[in-house]
This record gives sequence, C-alpha cells and structure tokens, in this order.
Amino acid sequence: EDVSSDGEDDNYEAELTDSETMSGAPSGRRGYRKRARVEGMEPLPLMEGEGKSFRVLGFNQSQRAAFVQVLMRFGVGEFDWAEFVPRLKQKTYEEIQDYGRLFLSHLAEEITDSPTFSDGVPKEGLRVQDVLVRIAVLLLIRDKVKSASERSGEPLFGDDVMFRYPALKAGRIWSREHDLILLRAVLKHGYGRWQAILDDKDLQFQEVISQELNLPVINLAGIIGNHTQSGSPVANVEPTGDPPKGLNGESGPASDSASTGADAATLLYQFRETQRRQVEFIKKRVLLLEKGLNAEYQKEYFGGGKSNGVYSEEPGN
Repeated sequence: EDVSSDGEDDNYEAELTDSETMSGAPSGRRGYRKRARVEGMEPLPLMEGEGKSFRVLGFNQSQRAAFVQVLMRFGVGEFDWAEFVPRLKQKTYEEIQDYGRLFLSHLAEEITDSPTFSDGVPKEGLRVQDVLVRIAVLLLIRDKVKSASERSGEPLFGDDVMFRYPALKAGRIWSREHDLILLRAVLKHGYGRWQAILDDKDLQFQEVISQELNLPVINLAGIIGNHTQSGSPVANVEPTGDPPKGLNGESGPASDSASTGADAATLLYQFRETQRRQVEFIKKRVLLLEKGLNAEYQKEYFGGGKSNGVYSEEPGN
C-alpha cells in the first residue's frame, strides 16, 4: 500500500515521451502492428551491445523504462499487451509480447540481492516487489469491476470489510456507483493519473466531488473570457503563492481594470485550490478502495487473518 501512494504524479505523458519510443497516450487505441518476421530469420539475441547501446530482446534502455512505466500504470490487463502497443510505437506486437513474457519470467524468480536475473539480464535497479504489488492491485481492481458490473445494485464490499473501513460507506453525494466508476477510470486512464481522471468530462467527477466536499463551482472558461474582454492577458493574473488581496478602494477606469484583474486572479486561485482538493479526494478514495480490496483478498485466501504477503495490514491503518 505504501508503494501505491508514493512516487505517483500526473505527468504520465511527460514521463513516457521519448523520441525513439513513445509520444504519450494517444486518443483511441491503435490496432496491433503485426509485422511478421521473415521465415528463417534468427531470433533477436537475449542481450547485445554495451553501455547506451545495450539491448534486451531489442529493447534499449529508454524502451525498457517505458515498458515498466506502462506496466505500473495499467498492469498486465488480460495479458494481451493491449495498453503497450500504442505506447511503444517502435515495437511490433510480437516484440512486445516476447519482451513481456521475458519480463514476467523475471518477476517470477526468487527475489535476491543479485544484480542480475538468472539468465544474466541486469535488474537495472528494478524494484521487483513494488512491481508485483502494483500488478496485483490492478488485477484486484479489474476483478472487482467485472464482478460488481455483473451484480448491479449490490454493495461493493461485505459487512466485515465495511466494518473494518467505515469510510467506504456512501457519503453525502458519493455512492457505490461512483466508486465503481472510479475503479473503471483507473483501468482506463492508468494508475496514478488522478488529474486525468478528474478531467474526464464523461465521468462528471468535478461536479460530484464539489458537492460532496461542499466546494465552490468555478467556471474557469468564464474567468478567462471576461478577463480577456477587459483587455488584459490572462497570464498577468495567474496567482502565485497566497490569494491576492483586495485593492484599497481606489476608483476610476484604471482602478476598475485593476480590480477586475484582482478578482480574476482570486478566482483562478480558488479554481486551482478546488482542483487540488478534488485530485486529493480521488487519490485518497482509490487508496481506500485498495484497502477494501486487500481485505477481501485476505479473507478469501488467508481466512481473514493476517498474512505474510504484500497485503498484510493492521486494522484501522
């Protein structure tokens, strides 16, 4: 659970952009590029090159890092590598599949202090336990979405889990359906992409969370439009630090323009603060749902007691 909350941010495209490998998550899913190898062609070597030219099954360092990033966002899905193909543009489906199988075989090995896996491939600082936890969490989310969608109207969790985590109960506005939509959004946008989930207009989370937290609803488009009409560029009123204070009651055209700018700056500050609280709500809600999923996992596979696995947790933490 510590892994799931640390090191996440909303700059997924920026992290994964590489001129040779990726250009962010595209809109829509591209079809698989199945570029068959010529019959009799020798398979790619397990390892080749040195230094920056070192490759594993044809994957250079940037491509290997990109593969891990996608895995940490989307997990293994249905083991069809569907999320990897459009994000590793220089690789065919077969190449991704082969590298993915090799990667998963490495994860299945006993965790040791050796700098390499059993086949000699360097670990390159890979935190295997963290990757295993993330894969497991995303599999639990996928299973929960599937089962909950088939049992419409039933609670997401049993009474024992709700007793252990009472915060999972419905709020003023937030309900079981919102939790299910949120889990679907994690699978759609990727784990940790809280801002992207909030910005998804189809989900309407901004309005729901604002009502749940009693936050003001601010029309940013109106702010920008009104301020542009006043003749001042919006960039001049973007707030930094504390929200702007009111003016000292001056009058006249110049003071009116300044007052308009100050009002717009204040509203922009409030908008950003509202967005920050909404993103924080989504992040905390996902982590809470994870705890519920972990508790279910413990109950199903370990009889409800403590386990020595990655899902062990003291009640109430």
